[in-house]
Amino acid sequence: MPSLNFKRQFAEAVANGTKRQTIRARGKRAWKVGDTLHLFTDMRMGTCKRLGQATLLSVQQIKVDVDTRSIHLEKTTSRNSYLAHLFDDEALELAQADGFATLDDFFAFFAQTHAHDHVARVRGDKWAVTTFCQPMIIAPIRADVESLHA
Repeated sequence: MPSLNFKRQFAEAVANGTKRQTIRARGKRAWKVGDTLHLFTDMRMGTCKRLGQATLLSVQQIKVDVDTRSIHLEKTTSRNSYLAHLFDDEALELAQADGFATLDDFFAFFAQTHAHDHVARVRGDKWAVTTFCQPMIIAPIRADVESLHA
């Protein structure tokens, strides 16, 4: 059961269900549709807060190139899958679903957050868009931790 940590700027949108996707580097373990996701902010910190729990609905490969300001998203047909270029209106829709008001904000965040790894920023095989259902709100993590020590 994967745990996802969200930056504080996205915590409220994740908790209230307006942000139901995230762009993540692919890890060692591949996530599968139907996985239960545990959603947090400030993981591994004293201020850790559980935002909810959700079910993984889809995983799509994505390529974001901040230098050319282009986004390619995996499309699947009955025969194969491929990376399709997103036009500006489609790219804006993806950026807004990911918690950004504009494409400028999206590309600036991606460039700043992943500036150290140009290859990872550009290669589509390293990144995935994960879409999940509206989170089910559960008790804050602090209450869970305190009850374990009682």
